[in-house]
Amino acid sequence: MSDEDMYDRAKVESSQSFPIAVTDRLLAGENVVRMYHDHRGMIQKHLAEAAGTNAVYQSHIETEKRTGSAHTFVGVYLSSSLMAM
Repeated sequence: MSDEDMYDRAKVESSQSFPIAVTDRLLAGENVVRMYHDHRGMIQKHLAEAAGTNAVYQSHIETEKRTGSAHTFVGVYLSSSLMAM
């Protein structure tokens, strides 16, 4: 599945809302991926597995040593969304 297809799928299937505390964390500059898996009650290893990455790569994204691809971020979004159901 291409990045564009994954984005379109996520956009269509999304019906999520977030508490104000999550929005405040984002506005304060917290890493989006870290905040998202914390919000969903997931540990980094499980999110990485569900998103099709590995824990080291996931850690590098969260500590901003690396930037993730669009494919990775959509995978994180979709996997954490499914875990929340």
